[in-house]
Amino acid sequence: MQALTIPPYTLDDSCEALRREVRGFLAERLADRPRPRRAQSWQGVDPEFSRDLGRRGWIGMTFPQRYGGTDSSALERYVVTEELLVAGAPVRAHWLGDRQTGPMLLRYGTEEQRMKILPPIARGGSSICAGMKRAQRRIGSRVGALSRREGCRRLGRQRQQDLDVACEHRALHGRAAAHRS
Repeated sequence: MQALTIPPYTLDDSCEALRREVRGFLAERLADRPRPRRAQSWQGVDPEFSRDLGRRGWIGMTFPQRYGGTDSSALERYVVTEELLVAGAPVRAHWLGDRQTGPMLLRYGTEEQRMKILPPIARGGSSICAGMKRAQRRIGSRVGALSRREGCRRLGRQRQQDLDVACEHRALHGRAAAHRS
């Protein structure tokens, strides 16, 4: 088998400047957040923090401007994401909308859905929950683990299958993941 070789890559000056800007913001904004809370970055919910990121254009960065984004590159988005996670920033309130639902709507959504849902995501003012069939929860999905740990509840029934929703009590919109058998 041939070894995979990935050559080193150096970020350009604009990405390095963005990295410094994000680090400075996070050092100031998270200064009073204790380390144990930072260690729960993925579970951390801070709507005001998400709105601060949205005001800076750091949520929905790759969305087109007409949907509230900044038309930034995937590399710029990567730089911001990397710094958020390294700093232990509370990303839960905007993560699913920014990383999954937004790109899905850009590709498959109607124009009406894009205009209604994407700008609030980019502003950090909309949180998205994810629904999955109970069978997916049992096999160890991340959403299933979250729903058990955080006291989230069953939302309904779809073809006699329970539909679990991760933390819908904190979300403005919901997205269901399902498949036909």
